[in-house]
Amino acid sequence: MMRRPIIIALILVLLVGCLPVTGANAEDAVNPGAVFYISNDGDDSNPGTEAAPFRTLEKARDAIRQLKKGSGLPEGGVTVYLRGGTYNRSESFLLEEQDSGTENKRITYKAYPGESVRLNGGLELQKSWFSPVTDTSVLDRIISADARTKVLQVDLKAQGITDYGVMSRHGYYKANDVSQVPPMELYVEGQGMTLARWPNNGTVQMGTITDPGPTRSDPDLQTRGGTFTYNYERPDLWEEADDIWLDGIFGYSWEWSYNQVASIDTSNKTITLAYGEMSGLFTNWYPDFHFAQNLLEEIDMPGEYYIDRKQGKLYFMPTAAFESDHPEIMVTMLKTPMINANNLSHVTFEDLILENGRDSAAVIMGGDSVRLEHCEIRNFSNGGVLINTQSRWLYNDFAKVDGVNHAVSSSHIHHIGGTGVILNGGDKKTLEPGNNVVENSHIHDFAYYHKAYNPSIFLTGAGNKVSHNEIHDAPHPGMLIFGNDHLVEYNNIYDVCKTFSDLGAIYMNLGESPQERGSVIRRNYFHNIGEGKAGVQGVYPDNFTMGITIEENIFNGMGNDAILNNGGAHIKTRNNIFIDAKVPYEYSDMYLGDQPDQQISKNYMPKWKALFEKNNNFEGTPHMEKYPELADFFTENRYYPDTNTFQNNVIYNPTRKLSGTNNQGANDKRNLLQYANNWITDHDPGFVNLANGDLNLKADAEVFQKIPGFPAIPF
Repeated sequence: MMRRPIIIALILVLLVGCLPVTGANAEDAVNPGAVFYISNDGDDSNPGTEAAPFRTLEKARDAIRQLKKGSGLPEGGVTVYLRGGTYNRSESFLLEEQDSGTENKRITYKAYPGESVRLNGGLELQKSWFSPVTDTSVLDRIISADARTKVLQVDLKAQGITDYGVMSRHGYYKANDVSQVPPMELYVEGQGMTLARWPNNGTVQMGTITDPGPTRSDPDLQTRGGTFTYNYERPDLWEEADDIWLDGIFGYSWEWSYNQVASIDTSNKTITLAYGEMSGLFTNWYPDFHFAQNLLEEIDMPGEYYIDRKQGKLYFMPTAAFESDHPEIMVTMLKTPMINANNLSHVTFEDLILENGRDSAAVIMGGDSVRLEHCEIRNFSNGGVLINTQSRWLYNDFAKVDGVNHAVSSSHIHHIGGTGVILNGGDKKTLEPGNNVVENSHIHDFAYYHKAYNPSIFLTGAGNKVSHNEIHDAPHPGMLIFGNDHLVEYNNIYDVCKTFSDLGAIYMNLGESPQERGSVIRRNYFHNIGEGKAGVQGVYPDNFTMGITIEENIFNGMGNDAILNNGGAHIKTRNNIFIDAKVPYEYSDMYLGDQPDQQISKNYMPKWKALFEKNNNFEGTPHMEKYPELADFFTENRYYPDTNTFQNNVIYNPTRKLSGTNNQGANDKRNLLQYANNWITDHDPGFVNLANGDLNLKADAEVFQKIPGFPAIPF
C-alpha cells in the first residue's frame, strides 16, 4: 500500500505530455509535446504539472529519462518551464548523453513566459549581518582615517560560511595555475566589488631588477621568483599584510601575471616575488606596470573589500547601492560549471539568467546542437560558455573535436573573469566543419580575472562561425582565431585591448601551423581601438599567420595599424573602408631575417620542414585540395613573401594624417604587397551620414565609380 503514491506519481509523469498547456506561448501550444514545470514552491514528489511543479532541475531531468524509457519522446519534444525566481545552485546541473533530445524532438529548459529565472551560484548575505569595525587591531591596519569610520565587517564563519577559496597564481601560459578555481568574490546589486588594492587607479613600475628569477624553462619556476627595487613609499605601511598579490606586466607586454609577494625589504626597498615570470623580470619596450591587491590596509574607496580567511571575516566599504533598504549582497560559492553537458544533443536553454559562480556558466563537451538562446550570463570568475573544451589554453588542441552545431544565440554575456565563449569544434585533419556558432549576442567586460589572451570569443577547430555580435570593453584581444575555415562576420568590435600592448582586436598566431588557414574576416565594424595606446592593432595576423581573407570591413578611428601582417603570406585584403586609421595596412618581414641560415629567435623554417615531412608534404590531404598554394610552400619566398594582396580598398582620413604609408595606404617598406585599385581620398567617399555615424554608402556614392564593383557594405 505504501508504494501506491509512487506508482500514481509515475503514471502522472508519463501522461503529463497529454495535459493541456496553460500560460505558455501560443507557438509552444501548437504542438507542446510533454511539459514539465519547476518552481521554488514545488516539491520533487509532485508530478511536475503547472499546478503541482517539481522543485529542482534534476527532478525534471530524471522525469524526462523515465519518459524516454517508457513511451519515448513525444512529437513536439519536451519543454521544462521554470517559474520565476532565484534557484540557488550548489553543484553543476549535469546532463549526459541519456538526457538528449532528437533533431525533431528537442528538449528545452526555459523561463516561464514573462517571468525572470535566475540560476544562482552565490550565497546571499543579509545587510543586518554587517556591523561597524570596533577591533582596534583591525582599524589600526587601515591606512585611511576616513575609511576606518566607514568600513563594515561581517563574520562569515559565524554564519556558517567557511569556503572562501584560495588566492592563487594565474597569468600567461605556464604561469596559470589551472588547478585552482578562483576564490570567493563579492557582488552588491549585481555589481562586482573590488578586492582592496593600491593604487586605487593606475599602476606603478618596477625599479632596478636585482634578480630576474627563473624563467619558463627552469624547474623552480613555481617555487621562487625574482626581485626588483621599488620607488614608492607605500609598502612601509603593509607590515602586517601576509598575502599580498601583484597584478601586472613584469617583462613582455603579453606576459601578464598575477604573482604573490614572497617578501618586502623596506630598508632596501625591494620586493621579491613568490613565483618566476615566463621570461624572467626585465624592462621591455612597452613599459612594465603593476598594482598591489588583497590588502586590508588599502580599503579606502566605496566597493573595496578584503576577506580575512583565517578569521572568516569580510571587511567592506559600502557603496551607495549597499545603503539602500534591501540591497542584494552576494558572495560567489559554486566551484564547478553551472551547466555541465557531456555528449548531450538537441537540448536548448532559453531565457535563463546564469550568474555568480567561481568557475564557468556552461561547459558543453561533445554532442550535437546544444543551444543557449536569449540567456544572460554574468559574474563568473573563470569563464562564460566553453564549447568542446575545458581549458583556456588551446594552442595545441586536438585535431578533431566531436561536438558540432552548438550555438550561443541572442545572449548577453558580461562581467566574465576569463573568455566569454570558447568555440571549438570540427576536424583540423579532414577539415570537416564543426558548425558551432556565436551569433546575435552582446559580450562585454570580460577577462577581469584571467587577463592574458582571454577574449570575448576564442575561435578554434575548423569551420565555426561568429556572426552579428557586439564586443567591447576588455584588457586584451576582442577575439582570438586558431584553426581552419572560420567565418567572422557582421561583428561590432570596439574598446578592446585597453590595458595591454602588442595585440589586436582580432589576433591570430598560426605561424607554426601554416596548414591552419582559410578563415574569413568580413563585414565587421572596428572602431575606437588603439587610441592613445601604442602597439594595439585592429586585425593582427602575427608570426607568419597565413592564408586568411580580410574583406568588406570598416575600420574607423584606429590609433595604430588597422591591419598588421607580421610576416604572413597569402593574406587577401580587399574591399575594406579605412576611416581615420593612422596606418591602414602594415606589412612587417622582421622575423626570418635576410638569409635562410640566419639564426634568430623567430626562425620557423626547421619547424616548417619537420611539419611538412611528417605530413608527406600534405599530398593527398584535404588541405592540399583546399589550399593548393601549400604545394609551393618551399619554393615561394618565405623570407620576403610577395603573395599578400591589398586591393580595392578605400582610405579616408578626415581628421588624422596617414603615417609612414605609400600612395596605396600601406606601410610596405620592401614593396612586397600586390596592389590594385586602392583609393586614398581627401573627401567623403559617399557615406549616408558620417558625422552621425551612418556609414552605409549612398546609391550614387563616388566610390562605386572610383572602384568599379566595390560592394555596398551593409552597415
